[in-house]
Amino acid sequence: MCPVVHRNLGMYTVSEIQRLTGVHYNALYYWIRGYTRNDIKVAQPVILPQYDILEDKYLLGFYNLIEIRIVKKLRELGVSLDAIRTANKKAQDYFKIPHPFASEKIKIKTDMRSIFVDAGEEEEDNILLNLVSDEYNMGTIIKTYLRDIDVNAEKMASKWWPLSKEKTIVLDPNFNNGKPIVAKHLVPTEVLYNVYQAEGANEDAAEFVADLYRVSLKNMLHTIEFEESFTRRKAS
Repeated sequence: MCPVVHRNLGMYTVSEIQRLTGVHYNALYYWIRGYTRNDIKVAQPVILPQYDILEDKYLLGFYNLIEIRIVKKLRELGVSLDAIRTANKKAQDYFKIPHPFASEKIKIKTDMRSIFVDAGEEEEDNILLNLVSDEYNMGTIIKTYLRDIDVNAEKMASKWWPLSKEKTIVLDPNFNNGKPIVAKHLVPTEVLYNVYQAEGANEDAAEFVADLYRVSLKNMLHTIEFEESFTRRKAS
């Protein structure tokens, strides 16, 4: 039985999510399905998959990809999974949305390693609700980890620029099922890079592929940088 692919959701296997985020498989599965011991659910999932689970096979959407990046960053900051799970559930209730960690409304106050939402009626109010302790705080020392993300009118993530917004590689759930493409040209980076490797993976090959697919050499070099970042990550 094949999953129903929903337009504009993006679609990724767990392997693709692992490649894009660098999160270990064991952690990914723990985050998306929780933990069961002796048929008893010991830990609930941290993230709600956007697709139905079929025969224990998981497919994840674009919001899930962004959520996993945020959870990874929170774990690196030292925030516990219990705190993240609690904050996610409270944010779901607070905003009435299923994927709040893919929302610009979630903020991270790094000095306290806490997770906040804007709770003021106006943006300049600077009233923050701590999603773990339920306490209100005043202040502006907040950091968001959606700086390489475009958001839509609902303040939900709509595009991810993995090399930064100054470069041309983008993941957009409206195109190529959310897989990496060269912006404007909409050519999958995987296609460009595979041909580049087949042609010798050198300067001449880069120029040849850029001309073949009618992308600029600058775009081709961004593609190579992006695709080879996975190799560098494995090496380190």
